[in-house]
Amino acid sequence: MKNVILAKADSLLLTTISIIYGWQLVSSPELVERYEVYRLLTEFTTATIVGLLFLFWGVVKLIGVMTNNGIIKKVSLLSLSFLWTVLWVLFILSSVNNTINLLPLSMAVLSFIIARREVY
Repeated sequence: MKNVILAKADSLLLTTISIIYGWQLVSSPELVERYEVYRLLTEFTTATIVGLLFLFWGVVKLIGVMTNNGIIKKVSLLSLSFLWTVLWVLFILSSVNNTINLLPLSMAVLSFIIARREVY
């Protein structure tokens, strides 16, 4: 188990942050309503739906990592890459100059680094 954790630390970090972020959006949707940076996001969907997507794909990615299932890892990684990238673009377009923009950017970059390692 220790070897899996060390070898897949980046994937485990991505899944952990995705699950925690999703849980925060689901359990505290008022956070999204309170901050201007989420304005564009709420024009398309609700915090609960986005949170559930992060939770779902984070758990699926975790299952893929723990079972070493290539198909599950690839599909969930693609989904998480998409979610984090879209979130980052929406944060940038919200024109609020805030350091919170770094969270989705760093998670998107991390997912692309993982994809490069796992796919090629």
